[in-house]
Amino acid sequence: MSENVVQVPSEMMPTVRERADVWTEYAQARQQVTQFNEMAAKTPAAEPAGDPPNNLSGANTPPAEVVAVTGLLRQHLDEYNRNEAGIKQTQAEIAAIKKRVQTIYFAIAATVVVLLLILYFALSG
Repeated sequence: MSENVVQVPSEMMPTVRERADVWTEYAQARQQVTQFNEMAAKTPAAEPAGDPPNNLSGANTPPAEVVAVTGLLRQHLDEYNRNEAGIKQTQAEIAAIKKRVQTIYFAIAATVVVLLLILYFALSG
């Protein structure tokens, strides 16, 4: 079986490498779009926070800025998830306290009824 081999002239190699780099950057950008869409689905709607900060990365290039923003967004999303878990835990604690209060009210009411019955029978007898 013979293999087809394409030989690229040496003067074309920089162009071929540049094209390969562009496609690599494109694939990374598509992956970032997918990540942003996944994070957007997990992020609650909010009002705009104003102008975004400038120069988040030292390189100050669009790909570097996107990577820097992605990291910040992940941090905020993690913080949101921790806060949401804390809220759910606090709500569970409040529900448990309300149940205990209800039990205490029932015990007090039962004690009052028993004391009134004892007082009634003691005075009538």
